[in-house]
Parts: sequence; structure tokens; C-alpha cells
Amino acid sequence: MSPLPLSILQLAGGIVLLIVGGTGLVRSSVALAERLGVSTFVIGVTIVAWGTSAPETALNVIASIEDKGALAFGNLVGASIANLTLILGIAALVRPLPVAADIRRRALPFMLTLLLVVTAVIAWPALRGRATVGMDRPGAAVLLGAFVFYAVLTVWGALRPGARDIRGRKGEEDVRRSRMPIWLAILILVVSIALLVLGGALAVDGASGLARWLGLGEQVIGLTIVALGTTSPELVATLMAIRQRQGDLALGNAIGSTLFNMGFILALATLIHPADLPLTVLYSLGALCAAAIVLSVFSRTAEAKVTRVEGGLLAGIYVAWAAIIAARAAMTATGPGG
Repeated sequence: MSPLPLSILQLAGGIVLLIVGGTGLVRSSVALAERLGVSTFVIGVTIVAWGTSAPETALNVIASIEDKGALAFGNLVGASIANLTLILGIAALVRPLPVAADIRRRALPFMLTLLLVVTAVIAWPALRGRATVGMDRPGAAVLLGAFVFYAVLTVWGALRPGARDIRGRKGEEDVRRSRMPIWLAILILVVSIALLVLGGALAVDGASGLARWLGLGEQVIGLTIVALGTTSPELVATLMAIRQRQGDLALGNAIGSTLFNMGFILALATLIHPADLPLTVLYSLGALCAAAIVLSVFSRTAEAKVTRVEGGLLAGIYVAWAAIIAARAAMTATGPGG
């Protein structure tokens, strides 16, 4: 089969798998939350977020083993910025996102604190006059410990007797009536995550093939299709959650994926092979912290919702950041007299 038809089939097949996987993931997640007596946010910030971050985990572990730390770091930061701006922005444009009190008081402040600490640790060598920045293995071990502590605390707090259930979202009544068995909910959840990951990979391959057929350069493909492709499971899962009025699940997926990227995968990649990073990575880290601050502010506005206007602003932040990165990459590629 020639490259063009194959690319079209890959793209179409990937989109179908993403839709099927996203639909199954939301339904099984809500059912699992109902059977365990926890909020859908808890399921989203843990199981769903960790599962949909599988592409980032695989890419960054391989990149670290091959001593490509800059690639690993760039992918993690780019995917995290997409989670907090583009993905939640699109979700809020579709339907305003209510932000529960527990999310405002605990999850968002912890995420912002972790991002600020990571930025400070990575920037520390520059403050001491070094030409490169990065994190060492002791710092990575502490970061990993902080992530594990938060994950354990979140799960324990949700499952402990008498824990307050913050669900109360329209859309769970059907699940309560169906009483999906917990084993079936877990099975569907696992299969759905696998479909999302496979669908994302197929869609990236197909879209990349089409882009090459259209004559687009590798750098453009990397900055757009590949970068967005690794976050496609989170995007589809979030849109499906919004479609079924499960705002907590959408928020949990975005926040949990960011925490997993910057708390677990970054720490794991550094433990495998610490990387010396250029000073320019601090701009992207600053953009990520700024996105977390903006989201935290929006979560506390009128009626504690991320409105459609705010969603548009979040998506606009991502577009502006991507445009700046692309422009800088183009300038670097041409260079003086290039």
C-alpha cells in the first residue's frame, strides 16, 4: 500500500480508537467512582491520569536511556502546558467547568507548589553561575517521594470511612441505576486506556505521514503533530467527560496528568540519566507555572467555574506559547546568515 492511503487509514483508525476508548473510559471511571464511593475527580487524578500519560512515560523513559534528556524534558513540559491550557480551555469552551471546593483548596495548590519547587530546583545551577540547568538524582528522589506522598494521601483520603463525597454531578444517575460490577468497570477502564494510547499512536503516525506528503518539515511536525499527539488521550478523555457532564473527571485528568508528568516521569527520567539542559528551558517552565496560576485564579472566579471566556483565554495562552516556541525554533534553524 502506498504511503498516502496508509497514512489516511492510520489517521482514521486512530481517531476511531480514540473515540471508543474515551467513551469507555468515562463510563467505566464514573461507574468505578460510584462503586468505591469516591468522587470522579479522585479516579481522574489517579487511575485515568496515570493511564492516559502512558505515551509520555514510554517516550521519556526511552529518551533518558538514550541520553536525550532535553527531548524528554521538552515533551513533559509541553504536554503539561497543553493539559492546563489547551485541553481544559477547549473543555470549558464546550461547557463551563465547575471547580469543587476540594480541588480549589488541595489539588490546585499542591500542583502549583510542586511546579514552583521543580522550577526552583532546575534553575538553581544557573543562580550559581553555570551555563546549564537541571536536576540531580537526590533532587529527583525527593520529587518522586513528594509525588508518591500526594498520591497515597489522595487515595487514602478518598477511601477512608466517612470521607466526604463531592460528586453530586448530573450524569451519574444512570450509572447508579446500572450498578456496573466493579470488576467489569476496571476491565473496561484498562481496555479503554489501551485503546486511547494505541489510537493516539496511530493518529500521530497517520498525521505525520500526511504532513510529510504535504511537504511539511520534520521540525514543524515535531512541534505540532507529535507534541499534540502525545496528549491526544487526555484531550479525548476530557472531551468525552465534558460531553457526559463529568467536569470533575475532566479536571482530575488534566491536573493528575500534569502532576504525573512533572512529579513521577520527570523524577524517573532524571534517576535514569540526569540531563544538562539549556537555560532556555526556564522560559517553558515559567510558562507552565503561569498556566497553573491562571487556572487557579479562574477556578476562584464567579460561581467557582472556568467559564467559556476563561476557557478561550486558556486556549489562547497555549496558541501564543506554541507560536513563540515555533518562531524561536525557526530563528535558531536559520541562524545568522542562514
